[in-house]
Amino acid sequence: MSYPFDCITEFMFFETNIDPADVIMIPGGSHPQLMEKAAELFHQGLAPYILPSGGSTPNVKTTEWEFLRDIGIALGVPENAILREDKATNTFENSRFSKHVLHEN
Repeated sequence: MSYPFDCITEFMFFETNIDPADVIMIPGGSHPQLMEKAAELFHQGLAPYILPSGGSTPNVKTTEWEFLRDIGIALGVPENAILREDKATNTFENSRFSKHVLHEN
């Protein structure tokens, strides 16, 4: 049976292959699932680094970066494989500050 919005679902949700990359980026957030997926991809060998981005937030007691880093370490990601961007306060800054970190590294 066809539903009226099936065309929207088919347009919005699609699968792509994941290719190896230089870094796995997490543009801020206080949801552990973000780092859980990044750690899974890291352990599959899809990138040698993970870059969580995010500064202080009322959602966690630390920065979003530290929150995500701690989860990554608990999941077996080496600390030296987790790059640091802990100043961003919004999505635009996540992007801008992460770009700076990538250029430095």
